[in-house]
Amino acid sequence: MSKSYRLPLIGVATLWVSLSVHPSIAEDPFSVAAQHYQSGQWQQAAAAFDRLARDSEQDSSIALRARLYAGESLIQLGQYAEAEQHYRFLLQHLDVRHQHSSARFAAQAQFRLGEAAWLSGDTATAVRQLQGYVD
Repeated sequence: MSKSYRLPLIGVATLWVSLSVHPSIAEDPFSVAAQHYQSGQWQQAAAAFDRLARDSEQDSSIALRARLYAGESLIQLGQYAEAEQHYRFLLQHLDVRHQHSSARFAAQAQFRLGEAAWLSGDTATAVRQLQGYVD
């Protein structure tokens, strides 16, 4: 498998919609982080999303989305262990009151855990994580 890094299309579409909602949205910390992400400025995106996740209530929707995109940015940088920390935190703090979004976040985080393991050369963990995603 090639170690080429691709943006998840759903994530890019979500960020594009977020940025096109309102002209003043660029001042919002999530939108600033999203602009870095869209521009391929992975280090800035990871730092901005990480800061947003830490500054938000840990189980809020914003904090969980920020964790997801911080992980996505770190994957692009090849920082797999750091990305895994964000995905694991996300899986541990999903809010069952929001089952639809929680299920989507959980699926993405589970898949990305497997991908991070695969890209870091840990095939056994990758298979286990991806099997959890398929199940």
